[in-house]
Amino acid sequence: MRAAALPVVTEAMGNEPRGALWAAIDLPGGTVNVINTHLGLIPREQRLQAAALVGKDWLGHPDCTGHTILTGDFNATSITRPYQTLARRLDDAQRRLGLRPTVKTFPSAFPAIRIDHCFVSPGVRITGVSAPFSPLARMASDHLPLIVDFELS
Repeated sequence: MRAAALPVVTEAMGNEPRGALWAAIDLPGGTVNVINTHLGLIPREQRLQAAALVGKDWLGHPDCTGHTILTGDFNATSITRPYQTLARRLDDAQRRLGLRPTVKTFPSAFPAIRIDHCFVSPGVRITGVSAPFSPLARMASDHLPLIVDFELS
């Protein structure tokens, strides 16, 4: 559906380009919009990027209706403004499931914080959340993979 850059703060040294991908996937229970992203490290930039994701080109786009999943590395915990911007639009999958404690993914060697998130629309029923802690998963990235099991209702 869409692959595009997200806003960046150009005056910050060492900043990387950031973007998002949106795919509409046909499943037996219906079509699901999946948007995957990796936000920047600078809080001001993250706020701009979260605002873009809830805006007219992504979650606010007329074609982005029905079952929707927004997921990725947000580099932001649940107390930050970017997270709160996204959580006002979609539900945090872990909170919807009521997980206590939540599944943490960073750093992979000793996962202590939750900066990888999955946000879902009302028609997506969460059935499980996990982060494999295998030697291969810890070696593959500085983040553990976040696995979210779901059904479409």
